[in-house]
Amino acid sequence: MVLKRFWKLIILLIVIITILVTYFVHTALVIASQFPELEIKTIRGDETILKNMTISGDYYEGDQYSSALMVSLDNTTYYEELSYFEKRDPRFPPNEATELKDKYRNFMRGKIYQSSSYFENDDYLAYVGAEVSDWTPNFLPTYHLEVDVLNKESNTSTSFQTILPGMDEIQYVDVLEVHMDKKELKVIVNVNYYLNDQYVNDIKVYTMDISSEKIVGDQTLFDPLEQSDKDKWSNLTFLNDLSAIDSTDNLLLQKDIGQYKEVNHSDDYEGEISTELMERKFYVYDLKTNQQQELLIPENHYDKLLSNEIHLDGSVSDTHAYITYEDGNNLVVLSFNLDNLEIDTQQTFDLKELGMEAEDYGINLIDDKLYVLDNDMQKSTKIFVGDITNGEVLYQGEIVLENDEDKSGDVSLQFYTITKNE
Repeated sequence: MVLKRFWKLIILLIVIITILVTYFVHTALVIASQFPELEIKTIRGDETILKNMTISGDYYEGDQYSSALMVSLDNTTYYEELSYFEKRDPRFPPNEATELKDKYRNFMRGKIYQSSSYFENDDYLAYVGAEVSDWTPNFLPTYHLEVDVLNKESNTSTSFQTILPGMDEIQYVDVLEVHMDKKELKVIVNVNYYLNDQYVNDIKVYTMDISSEKIVGDQTLFDPLEQSDKDKWSNLTFLNDLSAIDSTDNLLLQKDIGQYKEVNHSDDYEGEISTELMERKFYVYDLKTNQQQELLIPENHYDKLLSNEIHLDGSVSDTHAYITYEDGNNLVVLSFNLDNLEIDTQQTFDLKELGMEAEDYGINLIDDKLYVLDNDMQKSTKIFVGDITNGEVLYQGEIVLENDEDKSGDVSLQFYTITKNE
């Protein structure tokens, strides 16, 4: 009698269970068998230099993208091999913000997982997110800043909202950096809007008092009027790693200034405009003092820094700023002492000697070490690690297929970045 009353429900449950079992078996057996295990093969040096490091990239078969992946000394993880529940995590590869959700589950509820929106030290965990409050009659968003600061000692948080003062007709708002010193919160915000018939980026540093829950300071890092000049253009780049939760007191900024040039008219292109880079400067901005100072670039380095685009990178600590550029077969790392803003050391790494002959490669500066990955789409990827304080090559290796003979198709790897696991 019971079976007759609930037979439809029982059949539905059987169908659901069959679908789930089929999905998980398919994931475990069929999909997993498509992807090879990778191995970080040491050529020279101590491989433990890569302990607690994750290398992220993509896996291709033929010209077709197959899966994002992560490689470490211990294992290889493909996104397509993850379970249904693992794929529900907000980001792959995980970033520092996603790792916070396991330690501070209540605090992280409802927040975006963008690392640049967070600051953490021994005393505080702070979050600032740009969110849309409403829409104007002109179909433009109205933004506010969502602020939440956790006091770790008392396990209490202070949360509030604040509008962006003096900002109208905004197109887009992005939080670039969050920094906290005692009960004063600094937030660097990129505000994009229309000025003099073109889009500009107004980069602001807002100072917030947590006790009063108000903005008490407002400083412009990148003047929008510079960008609205019809004959010249300018651009401001943050060389700090915005994908990481940064607790340093300094920002490293690159400012480019160029001019528009009209190309000779032709039958095919009339009135075509090209751009020419005229000037490049580097600044260190102290978040504690709100002071911005220019790094002193010697003439023998300036032209090379001006001509580098893809392989120009940098980082900053509380005592030094580092800038890298390519010079022929060499990768040069300049170290600037923040006391006098001058170069105190220069290290040069011979890329050809290190087997890095790819046209493109990724650079990461982490804890006074230079991590370089070639980005050519091949079956293997070369990697080396150098000490930027003394020029020593600490490690040289290669990411390879563990069983190359088992993969007969046209397989290629492309890695982008190395991150440190906290």
